[in-house]
Amino acid sequence: MRFSCFGSADKHEIEVASEQMIIRVMKAAMLDNIMTILIAKKNQFSNELICTTT
Repeated sequence: MRFSCFGSADKHEIEVASEQMIIRVMKAAMLDNIMTILIAKKNQFSNELICTTT
C-alpha cells in the first residue's frame, strides 16, 4: 500500500505493507516527537496519511 504523507514543509510518500506497519510508523513518529500521524479511515484503510508537526 502507498500512503501520501503531507508534512508542514513537504509532501512525500511512504510504503506500508500492513496496518502493523502504520502503527509502527505512528509510534516511531510520536516517540521522536517529530510529527503526529493521523489516519483517516476509509473502509479498512485510507489512501492518505496526514502528518502534522507537534
